[in-house]
Amino acid sequence: MLLGLYIFLCFVVGLLGRRTYLGFWANFIFSLFFTPIFPLIYILIALKNIEK
Repeated sequence: MLLGLYIFLCFVVGLLGRRTYLGFWANFIFSLFFTPIFPLIYILIALKNIEK
């Protein structure tokens, strides 16, 4: 149950990061090795810079 939730959160982080420099797969794999929190912070900062 917890493993499924963890992989789902990593997938969501990958989807959010598909428009960043790293793309979906890099963000997804980065989320798997580290907690999804760190890539999510990166994505939020990167998307803020992209929109400007």
